Amino acid sequence: MYETQKKFSGNLHALRGLAALAVVLYHSHRMNPAVDVGWLAAVNYFGTGVTLFFILSGFSLSLSNYEKIDRGDWLRGYVIKRAARILPIWYVFIGISMAYHYIKWGVTHTPAEILYNVTLTYPLIPGRHESMVWAGWTIGVEMMFYAIFPLLIVILRNNIKGWLFVTLVFVGVSAAMRPYVDGMIDNSYMALSFPKRGFMFIMGCAFYFVTRRALKNGWAEPWAWAMGALSLLTFTYWTLSIHEVLPLSRDFIQPIKGLAVASLTVFFFVSPTLRGKAWFNLYNPVTKFLGNKSYTIYLAHPIVVNETRQYYPAFQETFGGVEITYVMYTLMVIAISCIVAAIISTFIEEPIYKKGRAIAEKKRESHSLKADNPA
Repeated sequence: MYETQKKFSGNLHALRGLAALAVVLYHSHRMNPAVDVGWLAAVNYFGTGVTLFFILSGFSLSLSNYEKIDRGDWLRGYVIKRAARILPIWYVFIGISMAYHYIKWGVTHTPAEILYNVTLTYPLIPGRHESMVWAGWTIGVEMMFYAIFPLLIVILRNNIKGWLFVTLVFVGVSAAMRPYVDGMIDNSYMALSFPKRGFMFIMGCAFYFVTRRALKNGWAEPWAWAMGALSLLTFTYWTLSIHEVLPLSRDFIQPIKGLAVASLTVFFFVSPTLRGKAWFNLYNPVTKFLGNKSYTIYLAHPIVVNETRQYYPAFQETFGGVEITYVMYTLMVIAISCIVAAIISTFIEEPIYKKGRAIAEKKRESHSLKADNPA
């Protein structure tokens, strides 16, 4: 997340921040039954921010790791940086969640449940898969992708047909996971598990390698506009299918949404490189901040929403209108979440991640010196 922009699209960073913001807007409504959004009902679709997180993981990991996989120390560096990126803040929020649940409701967690979360094995256990950390199910799903990503990229490399085939396999597995059918393991587990959501990460990888080929062949501008058109088309079809205006099997609603998000990601990845299209650049100081703090904002905001929703009636009395009340309340939630995230990220997340990167780079340099000066 804290890479320089040399081989890293600022728009990817911005999209990560906007994904976190979208999820905050979504939960500010969905976690509070008293909230009426009026004509701002589009926020009901902002849970798509999670899909964007998953697509971005596959896309950006492919971007940042593909040219390194033949280095002898690549895997070690990959593991160190992923661990430094995810684990410290994850453990902080395990502690925060335990304290919050006890203080708020007198709830304690069993040693087994704590162990599942500390070791990140909870995604494998139906009934425990949602995690003791609010919204933590996504972290478990993402960690499972991190575990298989090195194997996939080393085997498939830039084999576009291979990536597309694996994407279709994962889409097929997802379609077979019917969360709305009774009698299966656990409806929630079927909806929130890696087999259901894993195709999103693989789709992000596939779209990166197709885009890489398009850019190499000099097709940047037509590819960007094609992806923009595909995103608009698939988002429209997905929205209309949800409202049953157009037909779409419920098994394929998530893949269509993933396709819409993946093509949108490519559009914003490629478009800043096109001359005269600077207004498609999302990267600015605000989105940079949101991108830097996105992981911590994501984990912090559910507690913020839960603690502030009691004040929503006071906002209604003050502002009156349904929409303006929701906007002002959500701005408060965003502000508090950002402040909390800035404190935690500044003192824990960023220093540890930078230290992890330094260790990984030091080991790489040491390995390179040994290779250049064999005994």
